[in-house]
Amino acid sequence: MKREKLAGFRFLVICLLACLMNFVRSLQAEADLTFSQTIGGFPLVGAEGNAVFIVSANDAEVVTTVTRCVIQDIKTITGKQLAFRNTVNSGDLPIIAGTIGQSTLIDALIADGKADTTGLTGVWEAYALQLVEQPMEGISQALVIMGGTPRGTAYGLFEISRRIGVSPYVWWADVTPAPMSAIYVQGDKTQVEKPSVQYRGLFINDEDWAMLPWAKKTMDAAYNNIGPGTYERVMELLLRLRANCLWPAKHGSSKAFWSMEENKRLAKAWAIVMSSGDSMLRDNLWEWPRFKSGNNSSNFTFATNPEGVTDYWAKRAGEARDYEGIYDIADLNGDGTISKGDDSPDRQVCGQATPKVFLGASLGLKYKSWDLAMQFNGAFGHKIFNNTSLTYYNTANFPTYNVFADAFEQNNGKGIKDSQI
Repeated sequence: MKREKLAGFRFLVICLLACLMNFVRSLQAEADLTFSQTIGGFPLVGAEGNAVFIVSANDAEVVTTVTRCVIQDIKTITGKQLAFRNTVNSGDLPIIAGTIGQSTLIDALIADGKADTTGLTGVWEAYALQLVEQPMEGISQALVIMGGTPRGTAYGLFEISRRIGVSPYVWWADVTPAPMSAIYVQGDKTQVEKPSVQYRGLFINDEDWAMLPWAKKTMDAAYNNIGPGTYERVMELLLRLRANCLWPAKHGSSKAFWSMEENKRLAKAWAIVMSSGDSMLRDNLWEWPRFKSGNNSSNFTFATNPEGVTDYWAKRAGEARDYEGIYDIADLNGDGTISKGDDSPDRQVCGQATPKVFLGASLGLKYKSWDLAMQFNGAFGHKIFNNTSLTYYNTANFPTYNVFADAFEQNNGKGIKDSQI
């Protein structure tokens, strides 16, 4: 009996110690940063003075680009124009923003043990905002924004804008932020991990009757087309939304994105990953006929014109080699050539879109003047989702009946071609 009581007492002590340790940890946990008008903490705009944005001259261009946006956001809210420099002066209230491994300022703080980079170094688009005490001689406190990659640093900067009430749609939807007389930062650290979806972005599609005529009249009147004025606002929106990828307009009426030098400069300045609805970052409707005299839709085929198509793709790959891009043609077997044919080692079959099994069940109940009917349908055994086919079916009865009549009238009565699916 005494042994049982002793064992029970020991168990109780262990539980109490565990609770005490968790309580101590909770007291030591870093507090999330807050941005408010409450006096106290680190001032962005305050009675003690205004903060200064500091970015190393050797960091990626996007860090400078977004820093200027955030400075404008703060001015919109407070009426105060914050300074922007590449070096810290004694007595500054610095906001030091930079990319780990690319910013001499951030790397110096890391080397001195002032900045916590746990979970950040080299991590895709991860970032942190940290209040650092005595970061360097002559500076009592600094707000440090660190990114595992340059875009991560940009997201960290826009985190300030988001937390002081600036909507990502501040320009596109005329969302006016509430004014503030002062902005103070309190807490310890805010950290955001690597996004679960690597590429996130927008496709400017069906622009003919909306964005194109609007751009011609407003943002890009000088180009009489969708151009750098429009694309810069789109790229800013992407980063404010923590997106990273753009599929530019590519209808035949829109001038190809890569045909304008200023567009290419913006892709670098905003660190946007470029893609296209066509292969190898090309815009076939605009670019193929202009690439070489005699080009038309009939000779744009790898089956009969491999040299012409390869040259067309190679020119763009060379032009875009210093940009981030998504390519959908690849030398899968690494032999230095892209071969054709159904048995090509460079051909990858994504999967079967036609289900192997269709299942359906229905249940009907009737009681006096009440009727209850339920229907269940399922499709199994397909590897990829055939979205185009679904547009020709009533999805409530997918996929064996109630077919739209024009589905069988496509292509002179031959039905839907593989290329349309």
